Amino acid sequence: MRRGNLVLAAVAALLAPLVAGADSQLTYVRTKAGGQEYVQPPMEISNGKIRFASDLPSGQWMLFDERKKVLIVVDEKEGTWTPLTPEGFAQISALQQQAMESIQARLAQLPEDQREQAMKMMPQMPGMTRKEAIRTQRTTRTMDVGKNTCVVLEIYRGSQKTSESCVVPRQQLGIPKEDYNTLMAMQDFFVDISSSFFEMDTNYFFGDASREEIPVYMVDFDDSGQETTRFQSASFESIDPGRFKLDPRLREKDIMSQMQR
Repeated sequence: MRRGNLVLAAVAALLAPLVAGADSQLTYVRTKAGGQEYVQPPMEISNGKIRFASDLPSGQWMLFDERKKVLIVVDEKEGTWTPLTPEGFAQISALQQQAMESIQARLAQLPEDQREQAMKMMPQMPGMTRKEAIRTQRTTRTMDVGKNTCVVLEIYRGSQKTSESCVVPRQQLGIPKEDYNTLMAMQDFFVDISSSFFEMDTNYFFGDASREEIPVYMVDFDDSGQETTRFQSASFESIDPGRFKLDPRLREKDIMSQMQR
């Protein structure tokens, strides 16, 4: 074997474990307000993409592509995939705004008592309530979650505390920086679409990028009580690239055409 080939082979051998370790699988355990506990499907991260299912119905999962800045919702039972982008959400927001203005104009024509009754009976539409900015407040409280000691962050929407997130440095869990950056890109994506369409679900808060933190315990507060999410494990085995590809038999579903029907 030539010297050049020997050098290339040596470099490839050195890089192989680094490449293999670039993928991450993060598993969390969710506990509902009623006490029901279940293990969520692993969040799979590889090469700028994230596949996750969270609390979606069986047969549905999502694929985030950091480079394309798109979130794809896959429904295997329906045989469809739906691309979601910040630009698409802005268009949906405009349609919602038009619908809201139309509804408000009709309500204004009703007597006050009928108007109040009608507003109580109406389902809540995105855009009908004022969006509140999300902010975090670092506390001095700590928790022990498994083998990890984490710092508690309080997450507020406006003046209301909506959740708490207990975080550790991503290095503490062994998460590669590349995969962590992809997580933060998805967080930025949700913040972006929430500014034009709906209140961001703080479940998609992964920490402060400047501190490279990741949550190991989260508490969500809502009318039904507290729900918690607890870090269970992290794996860094190579993930089959096919996990991040769409079945060619799936058909694209245009969310805008669905909205305009």
